[in-house]
Amino acid sequence: MKLPAVPALVLFILLFLLPGFFLPAIVVNNAPEIYFPADNPAVKYERELRDHFPNDQFVYVLLRGKNLYEHDALRRMGKAVQRIERDPLIERVLSVVSADHIRADDMGFTVEPLIDVRNLEQRTPAQWRERVLSDRFARRAVAGNDGESLGIMVRPVKLSDSLTRQQVQRNIDVVLKEEGLEPVVVGMAGPLPLDVAQLEALIRDNLAFSPLTTAMVMFVIWLLFRSWGVVGWTLATIMVVSPLPVVLLIAFQRPYTMVDSMVVPLTMALAASLLIHFWSALRLAHKNGLRQREAVDWAIALVRKPSLMATTMAFLGLASLALTPITPIRDFGLAAAAGAALGYLVVMHLLPPILGRWFRGEMTHDAQGMRWIDIAIAHLPEWGIRRAGTVIVAVVLVSAGALALISQIRVDTDMLNFFKSDHPLTRTTKAIEQSIAGVTPLEIVIEANHPDAMKDPELLKQMADLRQWLEARPEIDRAIALSDIVEEMHRAFNEGDAAYRVVPDKRDLITQYLLLYDGRDLYDLVNHDFDTARIVMSVNVHETSKVVALVKQLEAHLASQARPGVTYTVAGFGRLLADQEVLLVRGQLNSLGGALLTIFLMFTLMFRSLKAGLICLLPNLSPVVFTYAILVLLGLRLDIATALIAAVAIGVAVEDTIHLYSGYLRAKDKAYGTVRSLLISYRHAGGPSIATTLVLLMTFALFGLSSFRPTQNFGLLTLVGLFGAMCLNLLLLPALLTIWDRHAPRRGLLSPKRTKN
Repeated sequence: MKLPAVPALVLFILLFLLPGFFLPAIVVNNAPEIYFPADNPAVKYERELRDHFPNDQFVYVLLRGKNLYEHDALRRMGKAVQRIERDPLIERVLSVVSADHIRADDMGFTVEPLIDVRNLEQRTPAQWRERVLSDRFARRAVAGNDGESLGIMVRPVKLSDSLTRQQVQRNIDVVLKEEGLEPVVVGMAGPLPLDVAQLEALIRDNLAFSPLTTAMVMFVIWLLFRSWGVVGWTLATIMVVSPLPVVLLIAFQRPYTMVDSMVVPLTMALAASLLIHFWSALRLAHKNGLRQREAVDWAIALVRKPSLMATTMAFLGLASLALTPITPIRDFGLAAAAGAALGYLVVMHLLPPILGRWFRGEMTHDAQGMRWIDIAIAHLPEWGIRRAGTVIVAVVLVSAGALALISQIRVDTDMLNFFKSDHPLTRTTKAIEQSIAGVTPLEIVIEANHPDAMKDPELLKQMADLRQWLEARPEIDRAIALSDIVEEMHRAFNEGDAAYRVVPDKRDLITQYLLLYDGRDLYDLVNHDFDTARIVMSVNVHETSKVVALVKQLEAHLASQARPGVTYTVAGFGRLLADQEVLLVRGQLNSLGGALLTIFLMFTLMFRSLKAGLICLLPNLSPVVFTYAILVLLGLRLDIATALIAAVAIGVAVEDTIHLYSGYLRAKDKAYGTVRSLLISYRHAGGPSIATTLVLLMTFALFGLSSFRPTQNFGLLTLVGLFGAMCLNLLLLPALLTIWDRHAPRRGLLSPKRTKN
């Protein structure tokens, strides 16, 4: 049913105002936890683990200087640590001025701060340095062996979103500056700053690329149609359509992530594609002497059906991402699919009655911007028709080579590599790992089936052996366990004799030690029931493939250490990264397979022909193969960003195929031959199809300006896929139809059923 002009305008204005009510409620969150389904075993275990043990997503501040152990510097550090720890968002701050130190005394042993800032004069700076570097818990944790590097490890409470993490980091930065430590602060690193850096890149890209993309689309529209009325209505329509996916995310209480930052430019480009086909049809109507409502009705009748088909395909291609288990990718796919559908409704149902009443412009001249497009349309399809066999063989050979390259794809997410080498996060991380220890947290959780099991000497000795085995591995810079604290207490109780730095044989003695311990760090490593303990590791690798390999090696070794009533589990932030790779591969296979199958079936059903399903699928399948081959040639890896490319490229590129094939069928219905039908179709639908692809290409090319590598890679590879699809629609599609019609019967199961359009 056609909507009257005034209600259509009112609804158009309401949709324009709608984001203003929702956007203030947006939750920007790129935390690692949200990249996993809530029922994922690793996520569930992680959630249960944090009920007993501290959060392992910390901020690590690196200080470097020759005078760090001077009394004034230590005093400033002590004040900063106290102020940071008073923040309600902070659970614990570990540093040389707050960490526990076990020392022998007349009563056996005592637990005191490693450096007591209230009594700095008791030792010289050199003596404080010696005390720190001889402490097994501080060395390679909060102090570097060079004596010129110190760390402050800030452990927040459980935080629910990235914006709060950003506030925590800013609060820390303010305290460090106010306490005069800024000259020796190298920077911050760790899981929390990594999240914050991604958040800031996300916000920066959104602020930059939304207006840039809009300006680019308006520029292309002006070149193509040379009408300010067309430019104005295109701008208004895009401003209505592009925020709608974000509104849906907010309405369904979904967080806005790094992945979702690409949904607005994508929706904008899809809406622009629909508009270009409509404006091209309207210009043709004006050339035929129609004006206002009659011209709009004629143009809509010409493009509505193929546009509906194209939108349906885009919807299905993008919605196929819902098959991935990685939550933000699934949210992106569903939001982008909904944006494509809403864009169709606005462009094809709301805009026409408005234009029919109020659009007074006339487009009767050929836009200069279309001339070179017309040249391409005049030659490329004809070349594909005349040399159909050569084109098909060439595409087959190139595809075979691309398939060989695809076998070399590496699935790997290195979130540190999302940033350039000179980014503060990258530089600080490397500096920390060179001078102190790795910042990727990983842990082994040891669980027993009865309370006080962790007081068993044999289990503690096994724990000590395991810790030593872990620290011998090149990927692990440091490991700390409950057995270390027990050994230190035993040594201190025996007048500091290093020979007693072992786990004692008597359970009662261990129980007494643990009862006497009055420091702050014990229950970071064991729960209050002493039936669960953990070994905390500092890992120096960031690539998920290397973390996966390490986890597998740890699990194999732990299986050999099994004892009755005790289980060993690898957990922590690093384990979540490792599991992410498995989910990414599974999701990519599911979404790509689902998209290809669904689109093939939809082509077949829409055109009621298996021939149509097969022939229309091939020009859109080959670019995906080429894109993955380019990914390998460029040395890139399949990660969170590049995992979107296949579904996006397929979902978007099919639009041109549908318009071109629909035009071919309309000409065939008039009893034209194959060659003439193809030339007619490409002359009428080819120009707008190329123009829409150019809009998409320029939109994604803008992403290359980003300093954030996932955005860069997504834009580059999507551009490759869309350009490949355009070339194959101009060359391979006419070649396939020419060869098929030359050798296949015109009727039967594989031939299209003729319908009046």
